Amino acid sequence: MTEYFIECYKRLDRQGPGDEKYTEIAFSLLENPSPNPRILDVGCGSGSQTLALAHIAPCEITAVDVYDCLLNKLNENAQKETLKGTVATLSASMVELQFEAAQFHLIWSKGYIYITDMCFNIMKKDDESNSYILTSHY
Repeated sequence: MTEYFIECYKRLDRQGPGDEKYTEIAFSLLENPSPNPRILDVGCGSGSQTLALAHIAPCEITAVDVYDCLLNKLNENAQKETLKGTVATLSASMVELQFEAAQFHLIWSKGYIYITDMCFNIMKKDDESNSYILTSHY
């Protein structure tokens, strides 16, 4: 089943619903975000929302997905574009992520709310800006 899924979806620009406009709207709703946020994009796929975030703000994004072919597509597209932020990819399962505590200002995840305990642990906690988890389920 996994091979069928990836064969169907790897050719698409986006592996789920939405578009860049909705990414921009969601980001604009954050109150007092860090001026240079560290963002974890969990389940990034080929990275359409990752690149949209990197266009919006001077940020450092760690984009995580279990499928190397999708991460390769993200890396190729990131090389072609002029971005305000930087993107680093990590091939890993979202349920096995191990990051140091208080590392990210924003955790962006479309459809993967069951990893919230891990997310709360690795979010930055400081007095200068707010930290957020954005997730949607489709």
